[in-house]
Amino acid sequence: MLLKVARDTSQVVNANKASSGKPTGLIVDESAHLKKGNKSVGVSKQYAGVVGMVENSQVGIYASMVNDNRAVMVNERLFIPEKWVKDKPRCKQASIPKEHIEFKTKLQLALEMIDQLMDEGVEFDWIGGDGLYGHNRELRNGLDQRELFYVLDVHKDEKIFTERPIFAVHENNKRGRPSKKPKPNISSIRLDQYASQLNNEDWCVEKKIRKPIKGRKN
Repeated sequence: MLLKVARDTSQVVNANKASSGKPTGLIVDESAHLKKGNKSVGVSKQYAGVVGMVENSQVGIYASMVNDNRAVMVNERLFIPEKWVKDKPRCKQASIPKEHIEFKTKLQLALEMIDQLMDEGVEFDWIGGDGLYGHNRELRNGLDQRELFYVLDVHKDEKIFTERPIFAVHENNKRGRPSKKPKPNISSIRLDQYASQLNNEDWCVEKKIRKPIKGRKN
């Protein structure tokens, strides 16, 4: 049912794109649902954004299509913590089908939703997400491999290289056990420090709607 909503939304939202002149986005985010018991599937002591702390809750990963002031949820996944997956009797008692008793990270679930939407022919221009998704290399690499355009939040204290570094294991001239950890040949810099060095013109973004990301369905 939700996939039918996704296909219908793709048509309606992209029709609105013609009048709004704005590209269509696919926003990936999560939301926690607070619980008091321990029977609900996936319920666990985990970070709940709705209260800003660790609480007993279920966490869902959601995807929504947006254009201008319109937004519709088009896909979802329930996050099942690893300790649930390892407790087979608990999974059986909660009636989780065997084929779904598999641990997947929130980032893997996000990519799974994106792939499913594209297979259904859903079209969008860009993918967005907050710092949890932008900070993780797993999702960024997955989107790059799929050649998808994305705009993800990042943490201001995240460190980057302004040039491509070369990693190598260096000899240790000091006493003690030699290090086997590869180190870069150049220093990294915090994102907020890098941003403060940019000129206004470096922040300019070309006002051009990219070619939409086409769904895979014929």
